[in-house]
This record gives sequence, C-alpha cells and structure tokens, in this order.
Amino acid sequence: VEVLLPGVEIGNEGAMLVGSFLSSSKALTTLRLDSNKIGYAGAVGLGKALEVNASLTTLWLNHNTIGDVGAVGLGKALEVNGSLTTLILSLNQIGDVGKEAVRTAWLSKTGRQESGLIL
Repeated sequence: VEVLLPGVEIGNEGAMLVGSFLSSSKALTTLRLDSNKIGYAGAVGLGKALEVNASLTTLWLNHNTIGDVGAVGLGKALEVNGSLTTLILSLNQIGDVGKEAVRTAWLSKTGRQESGLIL
C-alpha cells in the first residue's frame, strides 16, 4: 500500500496525523511526504511512529524544513526501525550534525545500503 501526498502542504500537524496512522499500519510500504512544509516537530512525530512501524520500506521527506533537530529525531527512530530501506531527506536544511546522526543510525541496521539514504 502506498500513500502519496507530495506538495499538499500538510505541515507539522498533518505530519503528526500521518504519524498516528503510520504507528498502527501493518500494510503501508511507501509514504511520500515531500514538499509539505514539515518542520522538526513533524519529523520528530513521524520518527516516533517509525519506532513502532514494521511495514514501511520507503519514505520521501525531501524538500521540507526538518533541520538538524528533526534529523536527530529521525535518527533515533532509525536505530529501532528495521523495515525502512529507502529514506529521502534532501533539501531539508539539515547541517552536518543532523546528517551524521541520520547516517550513523541508518548504517547501524544490518542490511541497509548507504545508497538507500539520500541526504
């Protein structure tokens, strides 16, 4: 199952609502939330959902405003989540600290390829 919502400007509140759905979904494999004005709060909310979701394999979050705080929050989730194989975070105002947090967490899970992470 795919949910494709690029460019609908859901913002942080919408991202948190999607996160609530993601937390309980057992069938969702692809989630596209690029260009949605999602900031660090929305990213952290999605990260909490990723900690318990085991079905999502592809997540598009590019072209938002996640920043370092949101990236660190997502990184914590990536240490727990084992299903995600593709994560697109480019164009998110993420600096070196955030990129390192995400990259380290991404590679901490066996089987993940560095090519599946786009910063």
